[in-house]
Order: sequence, then C-alpha cells, then structure tokens
Amino acid sequence: VDSVRATSRVSGKMDLDRDFLQVELKLKNKSVAFIESSWSLPRVQGPFAHSNFRIITEEQSIEIPFEPGIKCASSNSYFEYDTMDFQVQYGNPIGNTPNMINHFVEVIKGNVEPVVSLKDAIEALTVSEAIKLSLARGDEVFLEEINK
Repeated sequence: VDSVRATSRVSGKMDLDRDFLQVELKLKNKSVAFIESSWSLPRVQGPFAHSNFRIITEEQSIEIPFEPGIKCASSNSYFEYDTMDFQVQYGNPIGNTPNMINHFVEVIKGNVEPVVSLKDAIEALTVSEAIKLSLARGDEVFLEEINK
C-alpha cells in the first residue's frame, strides 16, 4: 500500500459515534482497493454492521461482502468461496475459526510457516495508523509518513 484516504461521518458527541467508514487504498502496482463499512444506530440495534472489502483493477476484482463468502471475477471467470466461520460437517468442525486454530497449532509445532509474516503484520498496523491519521487530517496519507 502506498497511500490511504479515509472518510467517515461522526453522528454523535464522541469520535466513536461514526455512521460509516470508507477507505481508498492506493496500491504499489497502481491498483486501488476500497474498504467500506457502515452501520445503523449501533447503540440502539446492537453491533450490526455492513462491511465490504473490494480490490478492483482493470483486469479483475475481489470482493469480501457482508454475507459470508469471497467473490473473485475477471473477464473470463467467476469464483465464489464460502467462508462460514464455523460449521460442523460430517462430525468435523470446518470453517475459518477451526482452520486458523489448526494452522496456529501447526506453526507452533514447527510444521509450517505462518500465513501472515511479521512484515505483513507490521504493514497492516501501518495501514491502520495511516487510516486514523487520514481521518484526523481529512486528507490522503502516504505510508512513508508513518514509517519515519
């Protein structure tokens, strides 16, 4: 990620009373990714939120929508992957949570490398800090500023 631009609307007295968050991520390969999240009266209706994550380029797109699943599309193909968090199928737990736990155990045993590297984790935190700074400034933030 080269830079981020984030916008939101604060509806209450506190910074946490946001109705939506939109983030534009400009990637190093000149592609653009969008993170969108909106919610309706979270204090009244509970933690209901609607979120999307989209990466859109001239050639393909990847979308992780509100409902469970990942959608990948290009000019000649379309694929949908079910990502239900936890299910039991034929007596075996399947889904994201069991997969993450099993992978963690295999990493601890030394059988596999972590899917997310330390470098990936640091970049994700840097992007999060850039989003916070972009919200505060109301402007685009380059990750170089955060990494100083």
